[in-house]
Amino acid sequence: SSSSSSSSSSVVALTFASNFSGSNNTTLEGGSFGGYSGGNLDGWWCSNSNSYCGGGLNTDAGSDRYYYYHVAPANTSAVYTGVYVMAPGVTTLSGDVSGLNVSGKSKFTFTFGQNTEWFSSAEKNFGVLLTMSKSYANNCRIRLWQVVTPSSEADTSYSVNLSDFQILVDSSHDVPDCGSGLTVSEVIAQQSVAQIDFKANGGDTRYLNTTGAREGANLTVANTDGFYPTTIVIKGPLKFE
Repeated sequence: SSSSSSSSSSVVALTFASNFSGSNNTTLEGGSFGGYSGGNLDGWWCSNSNSYCGGGLNTDAGSDRYYYYHVAPANTSAVYTGVYVMAPGVTTLSGDVSGLNVSGKSKFTFTFGQNTEWFSSAEKNFGVLLTMSKSYANNCRIRLWQVVTPSSEADTSYSVNLSDFQILVDSSHDVPDCGSGLTVSEVIAQQSVAQIDFKANGGDTRYLNTTGAREGANLTVANTDGFYPTTIVIKGPLKFE
């Protein structure tokens, strides 16, 4: 019957990235990945002695676990850090790219972990950002965004409904014709997902999701050495179901 066919197709998962064991800092599927971070103490680029950052594979846990961190030496008012993973075969976001077509899928599943201090802070939420494949003027891309409240600091499986994402409008990056007037469902139907970011952003009060939640980062809880770390851990696979 049509209902059983629809049901069976909905559970066939599309793999965005299975692990981080590809060559040249790519996933097994050939998509680039990496991390980024900064804060108001380091000129926003984690580039001087006022902070340090980095990341890599946790080889003890296997090639499916990648982490990136930012550590501030003093209690700061603004920090961001993130991990990005590109779609199979995508290594740059320049012009229109292929991406992964997730039309017909209903949820995004992944495994996320964070450090004890961040999870213990008042701003433990993290963001999930889907950057789409089509390039508008000035290489502007539609970005779909949702905020997740973690249930544990340990590596934990999460599932986010695609219908719960919203279009992120950021006047400092997006131009007026960047997909103006499209709904989330239209974006997913018409474009592919080119990149997924897992984000921490503390001290930025601009971005509220539809439920009033915002991303956070560790601005208040020091470790035993007196530093303020924010660490993102992503464990494959990343899938749309």
